[in-house]
Amino acid sequence: MAEDKAKRTHRWQVPLSESERAEIKARARALGLPVAAYMRSVVLGVEPPARRAGVDAEAVAALNRLGSNLNQIARVGNKSGTLTAPQIKTLAALHTQIKQAAGKIGEALA
Repeated sequence: MAEDKAKRTHRWQVPLSESERAEIKARARALGLPVAAYMRSVVLGVEPPARRAGVDAEAVAALNRLGSNLNQIARVGNKSGTLTAPQIKTLAALHTQIKQAAGKIGEALA
């Protein structure tokens, strides 16, 4: 199914009542999927992926921001071959923050 993604040129129109439409949207949202992806899974008999309960979206977003900052520092270090004392201090602080955010995510998944 994944290899056909680029070839999705056909559309089917399926008449739905307002309550059916709302139910499909709610089920897709509960799984964190677009409606089209949810419907393809159901129609093709593929089990839709379950959303991991309890994952703290805010912690994941914070971890992504920290990773971005870390990447910027790594880019500078790779380009110059060295880091300044303030950059090393920032790097140590980022390391601590990343461990905390990862811990929160780990707790949510446990």
